[in-house]
Amino acid sequence: MKDITGQRFGHLTALSRTDRKSGTCYLWLCRCDCGKDVEVSLHGLTSGKTRSCGCLQAEAWRRDLTGQRFGRLVALENTGRMDEKTACYLWRCRCDCGNTVEVPVTALTHGTRKSCGCLNRQNRKLTAGEKRGSVTAVSPLRLDGNGRTVWRWHCDCGNTFEKTSGPWWSGPNPMCPECNRKSRHRKAVNMLEKTERYEPTGAALGMAEDIRNGELVRNNTSGIRGVSWNRALKMWVAYIQVNHQRKVIGYFKDKEEAGRARAEAVKEIYG
Repeated sequence: MKDITGQRFGHLTALSRTDRKSGTCYLWLCRCDCGKDVEVSLHGLTSGKTRSCGCLQAEAWRRDLTGQRFGRLVALENTGRMDEKTACYLWRCRCDCGNTVEVPVTALTHGTRKSCGCLNRQNRKLTAGEKRGSVTAVSPLRLDGNGRTVWRWHCDCGNTFEKTSGPWWSGPNPMCPECNRKSRHRKAVNMLEKTERYEPTGAALGMAEDIRNGELVRNNTSGIRGVSWNRALKMWVAYIQVNHQRKVIGYFKDKEEAGRARAEAVKEIYG
């Protein structure tokens, strides 16, 4: 019978062998460097699986993971709450697909949780008729150059399109390319429609002088006062200054139409 009395195993020092067993191995009474006594099997000590009374693991659970990446998850903050099943802290994480989830710290550090669940949905076999958001998988068509299956999809808006499944499908709100374009368009329009109050200084004073003299401002590229090209929307924007605020009149595909709308607004406001 091997005597390990006095030997150290990590943070544990073997004190004496007990009469109890775990399986076929005797349990040894050990003292941890933190002062706590604990019984550990001989195999647990000699194999290196048990190196403390548990204080090392507890310390690991308390460490700051903010900003660290675990698969598709990025740790944002410790919620301060304990998970009932694992008895360790829950961390709020943001997934690459955009979802926010709370994950036990052990699931992150042990690699058992790498996404909000979207990775499992993406990796599992897609079935015809499956629907998420406004998009329904219709049928598989062919393999692309990377060996991924190209599917035919149908959107509630009526559009049918071909695309492989991926992060867009496993994300929180899948949509067809046309609906996605309209969504981005609405966001861009809402951003542009926000007015910003300002006091003209420096170069802006020179532009204001140009306007008062009936001339084009110096950075005008459309050739029509109050009309500019928006690269994000790929449309002409007509605008007018009212009480030091830029008011958007509208968005037009035709530059001349934007100019006419701007002229009508000037006439209506200033007479």
